[in-house]
Amino acid sequence: MRKEAGKRGRMLAALAVLAVAAVALTAVAAVPEAQAAETIDVSNESGLSNMTDGNTYRLSGPVTIHSTITVTSGISVTLDLNGHTLSVAGGSIIVQGSLTITDSGSGGTLIYNGTTYSALIFVESEGSLKVEGGTITSSSSSVIPIRITGGTVTIEGGDSVAHRSELERDLYDFWRIQHVR
Repeated sequence: MRKEAGKRGRMLAALAVLAVAAVALTAVAAVPEAQAAETIDVSNESGLSNMTDGNTYRLSGPVTIHSTITVTSGISVTLDLNGHTLSVAGGSIIVQGSLTITDSGSGGTLIYNGTTYSALIFVESEGSLKVEGGTITSSSSSVIPIRITGGTVTIEGGDSVAHRSELERDLYDFWRIQHVR
């Protein structure tokens, strides 16, 4: 009888261990995997309206936007001009998170064609803008390409062209830009 009770005890202990292991495996399986970064081809304004963390948004042709695009706090995205032109005809680009602008093609341009705002890109509070390629410009002499109201701007490549006087540009924008070439 003792042998049988011992066997039963070991059997119950083994079942208890298996039950705990099954619960632990179920808990591990329930943890969502980190989303892999994607390269998303953008052919129109809606492709830039809900940017998500870690992704690269690559222009697949010329794109015109008529509203403000915001890179929200806590996300980091890349805008690849891919040799195309992104025209901002209304609104602007507001950077509260982290935005990298690059051009994997040749001749990519980010241009402001509107009349509503004083800048094409506003870098706010804790925002971070990094320009690695492309041309950032405005068709209006009253609009500057980048306005820094907080955060940081780093230019490692590309061109930033403004139509205001050199002194005014220095006073409004470039006094806080780290220019690294």
